[in-house]
Amino acid sequence: MVLSAACVSAAHAGVTPGFVSIDSFQIASTANGSTVWNNVLTDDFGAFGAAEERMTYGGGRNAGGFMGKAYGSVDVGSGIMTMSYGGEVGASNGSFNANNVANWNPAYLVDQAPVQTAQGVFASTTSFNWSSGTAFSFDIANYVSNGPSNSPLLQMVATDNDGNTFYRQVALLNGHVDVNFSDFTGINFSNLYYIAFQFDNTNLSGSLSGGPSSGSLQISNFGYVPAPGAFALLGLAGLSARRRRA
Repeated sequence: MVLSAACVSAAHAGVTPGFVSIDSFQIASTANGSTVWNNVLTDDFGAFGAAEERMTYGGGRNAGGFMGKAYGSVDVGSGIMTMSYGGEVGASNGSFNANNVANWNPAYLVDQAPVQTAQGVFASTTSFNWSSGTAFSFDIANYVSNGPSNSPLLQMVATDNDGNTFYRQVALLNGHVDVNFSDFTGINFSNLYYIAFQFDNTNLSGSLSGGPSSGSLQISNFGYVPAPGAFALLGLAGLSARRRRA
């Protein structure tokens, strides 16, 4: 795999050598289910970092007419992705499938999404070859969770083009996080389709009379760390380019 020097985050220089940015979160986008009482799915293409496509999803649902609503939202910009959910929690027999976001199936999501969920998907238009990588790297800040009937869960979801998907739970703690590629059992990182963050309230059997529940967190400095040998090759490539310019 050839690593682009443009993908190396200056913010991680001296902290995580060889860090490759997947999405710098500088290009703004919003998927805010709280504004429409429904599901919002946005799809953007651009120079985010290593990612070629970003899909953000805020799941919302009317929680029973006058009783209120539940929602999820994702807001990206200024180097941060804010994921949140809130509102009333109602019983639901639906289930969330990350592939429905990545495969653009909003009709299914309207019927089956949990009442409080937010997701950011970072995809390739063909496939990623991140086989030289060792771990995902990112920072969590400003995590809060409030209210009854509230069981917050943060997961990373990896899907490859061989049809394999794996969910890996991430501890809800503020600070720096490294998640090893080896934790994603069965995922082919030489033929990766997308990596996603999913943040939601997994307690879908709570009573509407239980009151509102909410959760929020911010993710920044999102990328992956290549193996030391791959980083050395990147350094040699940069040295060679400087010599040619000289």
